[in-house]
Parts: sequence; C-alpha cells; structure tokens
Amino acid sequence: MSAFRIVDLDLAAIPAFVELTSAEAGLALVVRHGGHPVGFAMHDAPAGARFDRQALRQLANAAAADGAIIDALRRELSGPSGAPRLPTVTIAVCTHDRPGLLERCLTSLRSACASPAAQALVTEVVVVDNAPSSAATRHVVERHPGVRYVLEPIAGLDMARNAAWRVARGA
Repeated sequence: MSAFRIVDLDLAAIPAFVELTSAEAGLALVVRHGGHPVGFAMHDAPAGARFDRQALRQLANAAAADGAIIDALRRELSGPSGAPRLPTVTIAVCTHDRPGLLERCLTSLRSACASPAAQALVTEVVVVDNAPSSAATRHVVERHPGVRYVLEPIAGLDMARNAAWRVARGA
C-alpha cells in the first residue's frame, strides 16, 4: 500500500508548493474555510511530484466547493445571536448478508457515539438490510438498543441508500 501525504490547508492560506517524497504516491487534502473543515479529496500522483499554489488551489476548490458554500451560509444565517445550532445526523449502514461485520460495525458505532458531543449530533443509527437471504441481520440489530432496522427487498446499494434516506430523522 502506498503512502499519501496528508495536507491540511485553508482556502485562505494555500502554501506556495507541496512536494511529495519518493515514498509518497499522492495527496490527501483536508480542506478548510475559516478554520472549518469543508472538504476532503485524495489525489494520486507520481513519487516526487510537486504541486504549486495554483494546482493546490484547483484541487482544494474542487474538494471544497459545496462545503465552503454551506459553511459560509451557515455562518451568515447564524447571525450574531451566538453559536449556531448544529445539524443532527442519521448514520445509515447499508448491508447485505454480512451479520458478523455488522455486529462489529454497530459495536464500534456505539463506542464512537458514546461521548456527549457525539450524542448531541447523532440522532439515530439505521441499518438497511438489502435483499437479505435470512433474518440474521435483523437478529443482530435487535441486540443493539436504539438501532432501527429497515428492510429493502430490492437488491442494490442505491435502493438501500434511498430506503435510509426515506426514514432518516437527522436534520
């Protein structure tokens, strides 16, 4: 597996250049706007490649286009009244006949969502069982209080995602 250089850059302060070492196979860009994360992108590149400010700006702008607009709107609409209300999140886990992996996933999510900060953001966890061949996934979900089970009988990841979207309560 090849290493990627992780570059954390703000749209207002893009460095003059970034040069990869001979052991690096690309860039992993964490893009910020006013200190807030607004985008992420991975870009393959040959070892030793050099990215000038213009190239970095193009990569950063592509990665952050939607996020920067949303961030600017959120700050504008929050007004001077103090801290804006953070959006809530629905975590959707789409799966097909993988109860063992689902058990590990839900256990990890429970641990990751245990902090008060995470609990304030995460509204729910929804598991979409996509065209299952057995009830094994439902049984795994039943062992995890607070996790919602949704059956999507039509096979396909897009169908599962749409099923999650239809029942999501996050805002």
